[in-house]
Order: sequence, then structure tokens, then C-alpha cells
Amino acid sequence: MRQQQPDPELLFKDKALKRLVSNFKVKSVTPVKKHILSHQHLYATFYELDLKAELKHKPILKVKRSDLNHFGLPQLITKYLNKSVS
Repeated sequence: MRQQQPDPELLFKDKALKRLVSNFKVKSVTPVKKHILSHQHLYATFYELDLKAELKHKPILKVKRSDLNHFGLPQLITKYLNKSVS
């Protein structure tokens, strides 16, 4: 099954994202990544955003990239972060 390439313009229409931040720029978009778990396949796209305004909801925890190793993250996200830093 061939996956469609992500369309960053769809982010500007996403209602959930609009509730979090009102003004942002898309810095980068990864191609679709296939991640295989024991009984399912995940297809993920990572979007890097440049926020032009503060987040609207304060309960969201803002974490420095250098502090992410203190959190348990799924392998898919860890692989992306390790690759995007290097």
C-alpha cells in the first residue's frame, strides 16, 4: 500500500491545532514513516512548527529538547528526534 505524501496546508485547517496556537509557520515536514509494531503498522508524519504566538492552553508542558531524555517516549518519536538533531 503506497502512502500519500503529507500536505502541510492541512495543518492550517486542523481545528484541534487552532485551539492550541493561533499563529504558526511550518518549518519542515517528514516523509511518511512506517513503524512496525507486533500486530500493527503505524504510518507517521512529523511536522516541525515555528510558533509565532504563545500556546493558548497553559496545561501543556513546554520541554527543552535537551531535557526530553527524562521522559519515556515511544521508539518512533525517539528515532525521529535523534535523527533530526544529528
